[in-house]
Amino acid sequence: MKILISSIEDQAYATEMEVGELNYEREKEHFWMRCVRGDDWFQRVTSSFDFSPQAVRFADRVAFVVFDLTSECEKFYAWLVKAEDQIREGYRTMRG
Repeated sequence: MKILISSIEDQAYATEMEVGELNYEREKEHFWMRCVRGDDWFQRVTSSFDFSPQAVRFADRVAFVVFDLTSECEKFYAWLVKAEDQIREGYRTMRG
């Protein structure tokens, strides 16, 4: 899935990343990805930011996420990298 990240503060700012999956819970204002750990297939990697996106749209394996500030975009991108690393490690250790 391709994630496109943009900032309202700096309209020239845009970055993207490929991840296996991304979900967003509007009520709790957090992102999450499924993560297998050992033989537990029901784990999640969940974001915990002190800010929330202005817009999140999903279509055809593409997510478009807009934040107010460029620094928020950068924190979100760093979380995506960390989450993908945790998911890869989970798959490496999976059993069953």
